Amino acid sequence: MIRETSAQAFAEIFPSLPHKRRVVMMGITLCRVPSTAWEIFKALDAAGYPTAINCITPRLTELRDKEGVIREAGKRRCLVTGKMAIVWTLTIGAWAKWYRERSL
Repeated sequence: MIRETSAQAFAEIFPSLPHKRRVVMMGITLCRVPSTAWEIFKALDAAGYPTAINCITPRLTELRDKEGVIREAGKRRCLVTGKMAIVWTLTIGAWAKWYRERSL
């Protein structure tokens, strides 16, 4: 379930992200639950956003380390590959900090 405050934060921050990072953020929101890189890739593909898995994984690291808008939510078996993998989720508190710093 996506809370109204999450949707508002997403709408405020989304336009200021570089294109490839915006695409990955969209993929994370399409999944609606913490998801693996491959699940994000499949969600984007199903929604008509063709990309490659090797375009997804670096953006996840950037969005975590440089932007602070996502975090690792644990590990579980990937629904696409069947292998254990990190699952990613949005971090709203970090969004507020990120947005404030860039709005000054």
